[in-house]
Amino acid sequence: MDADAHPRRHLTSVLETPALLAVAAAVTLRAEWAILFHTLTYQPDALIHEWWMRQWRDPSLFHDPLTAAVKATGFVPVGVRAVDRAAALVVDPVTFAAWLPLVLVPASAWLVFAIVRRHTSWLPAAWIGALLYLAPVNIERFSGGHARGFAEPVVLLTLLLLLRGRPRAAAAVPPLGALLYPPGAAVALGVLGLNAALRRRPNLGGLGLTAASAALTTAAVLASGTHSAISLAAARAGGEFGANGQQHFFAPNLITYLSQNQSGFNLEASGSILAMAALVVLPGRMIRREVWMLVGSCLLLFAAAHAVLFRLYLPNRFVQPLVPAFAILAAVCWEPTFRRIRRRLLPVAAVVVPAAVVISALALFPPGPRLDASGVVRFAGDNAALLGVAAAGAAVVAVAVRVRADIASAVVAAALVIGAAYAAGGGHSPSYRCGDPALMHELTSLPVAAVIAGDPMSMNCVPIVAQRPVVISHKLNQPLEAAYAAVVRARMAAMIDAEYSPTAAPLGRLVAQFGARYLVVRIVAQPRAFPAAWLGNEPYTDRIASLLRDPAGPYVQRLGSRCLSWSRGADRVYDLRCLVA
Repeated sequence: MDADAHPRRHLTSVLETPALLAVAAAVTLRAEWAILFHTLTYQPDALIHEWWMRQWRDPSLFHDPLTAAVKATGFVPVGVRAVDRAAALVVDPVTFAAWLPLVLVPASAWLVFAIVRRHTSWLPAAWIGALLYLAPVNIERFSGGHARGFAEPVVLLTLLLLLRGRPRAAAAVPPLGALLYPPGAAVALGVLGLNAALRRRPNLGGLGLTAASAALTTAAVLASGTHSAISLAAARAGGEFGANGQQHFFAPNLITYLSQNQSGFNLEASGSILAMAALVVLPGRMIRREVWMLVGSCLLLFAAAHAVLFRLYLPNRFVQPLVPAFAILAAVCWEPTFRRIRRRLLPVAAVVVPAAVVISALALFPPGPRLDASGVVRFAGDNAALLGVAAAGAAVVAVAVRVRADIASAVVAAALVIGAAYAAGGGHSPSYRCGDPALMHELTSLPVAAVIAGDPMSMNCVPIVAQRPVVISHKLNQPLEAAYAAVVRARMAAMIDAEYSPTAAPLGRLVAQFGARYLVVRIVAQPRAFPAAWLGNEPYTDRIASLLRDPAGPYVQRLGSRCLSWSRGADRVYDLRCLVA
């Protein structure tokens, strides 16, 4: 039933929205705690996206060629740059981006809440939807405040406006969304178009609005600047996108591909529970057409991105909104499932339904973790306390408000699924801890224009912590755009040669070609041993292994005290110009 047709079509209390926003903010704050409050801890992709924005507060920073190449990519859309640049007037942009999820997550959770409320007058449903959406924090894409964090707000706002019968307002969202995250705008356009077209009689007015919205969205994307994607042939030849590469895109089989990061279906344990919660209880007639159009838009764009691989963004960009779609589907259909169960079976169903969801997600769902029986039992044992508290709390609430047995069972079962998804997600967003504070402090004291060379694995934190440019870092090796791929591949090859070659010649090339001024070296006990951090990073693993076959070992491990400008423990900083003079 549409909530508009029910006397309680509005929120039951003026406190409900603030309470939801507070819960969402608390969940997000806990998830982002380390990133927000622990020194030298960052969301991993902040090492790619935001570090260079500090030049807006200190114009002396980052005037090197690599930074110029990063800025020239489409990694940060023009709308996000505008937001971050405005924020930089009063706050460090890296800090601002880290705090942005505390706005985007509650807003998105409220949109899920409102969409579910449009479907059903059963009061707990909207809360179940919002909490299911919040539970798998490890697979959400809000952490770090990057462009992808705007995808779900753009799509969900479009969906909600359609459900509210405001197609003109819905059509206005994608052009604005294209300035923030074009793939999100594309999914929103798909929702508009499919909703208008897939009817017994196509909605010509809706198709006209979609066409107008598409034209404005295209204009917004073109005005933001177009970027030539890497070709399929170049991606296959480079090695980074293979099964053992950094980007890990070309997997050997479908299941392996779906289970890894570049597919977009890497739901892990927490997201698999969310997906199975939707699949287990799903009677399709409960769901409004517009929600199904969201699912269809995601899948069609995913297929289209594969058909023109790397030309239409990465395919995983288009399936991100399936996460809130799963939460909406499960929440809307949850109560009708329990209403159909016989009264005497309800206490059993309150345990059996969530058990079926969790077991199927952990053991059977193809993109999931596919645990064996002992793994499932271990998961249940490790999280028994949390699940018990969730079920007991839901039961107490159900008894306190004197609800019917079917509603009480549904609420308890939902609490178990939400608790299991949250436990499986760990409650925290992934973070990257930058070590070696003494080294970072030393690099900060170097001239602001000094380009730092070093093993790309050890250079990840230099731009964001020491605020100094680098020849290349592992995180900045993102060969998704043709022009940028040419830049980073040349730099990676040169830096690998300099780090592992048995001769001094590659060091000269770092100075001559990339303007490197200082070299960071970490002395290791076994110089010819293959560095474990480089496993799974083709094509550079083979290059490193080949260089390490030379009996002399890496030249940089034999520099001694010549041209040494600083040392502490195993870390050394050398004056590169002195070394190659």
